[in-house]
Amino acid sequence: QGNNPVQAVTIEEKIVQDADRLDAIGAIGIARAFTYGGAHKREIANLNNPQDTTLQHFFDKLLLIHAQLKTPTAKKLAQDKQEIMHDFIHALEQELKI
Repeated sequence: QGNNPVQAVTIEEKIVQDADRLDAIGAIGIARAFTYGGAHKREIANLNNPQDTTLQHFFDKLLLIHAQLKTPTAKKLAQDKQEIMHDFIHALEQELKI
């Protein structure tokens, strides 16, 4: 469902909503998250205060998107994008020694 009080009902609305959500994950989603985080002076990660970091945004929102998708096609496309994000987070944590 996400946080949007207006939910897609028709198949057309579901397709548009899924397309928007798919743009937020995967390699493009990673780039968008860090672009937004940098523009808003967010830290990449912080062990002592993770709440307002770009890395935490992945756990709070981006990694949950796949469960909100409505159409079978979007769910299938999200599988690879989800794996890309998990791989990236793992690599980032290794490099930051989190």
